[in-house]
Amino acid sequence: LFWRLSDKLKYPLYGSSILPNDQYHGHGVKRNNSSYKILGGVSMAFSKLDFVNYVVGTEGGGVLRCERKMRSYKKKKKQIYKDTNLLKWDHEVEQVLRFLPRRSRDSVKNSMRKYATKTGAKIIRLEELYASRPNPLHLFPPASKQAFEKHGGPVYGIAASPFHRNIFLTCSTDGSLRLYNMLRNPRPVVLMEPSPAYLFDV
Repeated sequence: LFWRLSDKLKYPLYGSSILPNDQYHGHGVKRNNSSYKILGGVSMAFSKLDFVNYVVGTEGGGVLRCERKMRSYKKKKKQIYKDTNLLKWDHEVEQVLRFLPRRSRDSVKNSMRKYATKTGAKIIRLEELYASRPNPLHLFPPASKQAFEKHGGPVYGIAASPFHRNIFLTCSTDGSLRLYNMLRNPRPVVLMEPSPAYLFDV
């Protein structure tokens, strides 16, 4: 989830879900098992050289490349939006809706519409958006696109290279450091085991 300090972290502006994919199922559970539809992320890293891709480490040892859409928050603050059913929402809710896939956007709007009908809300703001309790997987669409060879324990540390946009380093409680290249196969380019103890940061 991505938050804003100016409103004291009251509501997230947007976010993503980290879901199992064909390369990494998480905890050894198959993708169609409803018990583990969402993976628990414990670390992430963004590169100063790449504004689209970022890397997430999971509690099950997974190392995932994720994608985010570039966002702009230069809309007029007093602008109000509405659809054909006269549902109205403000510019901050519009920033959430405009980056959702069409099916997810329609689902979230439907939740907003039900909430407005039930409560009599005239304009949906972030507070009402989250109070309408839309499906989290629709509000925060999946972001994982690629999986790398997993660690044997939670991945608590990830660092993106300041010199190469596709290189990143990970560490885990399995005691290993791994250097990956996004453009190569899922196996690490370099694997080191500097200590038999847990590693929490790089």
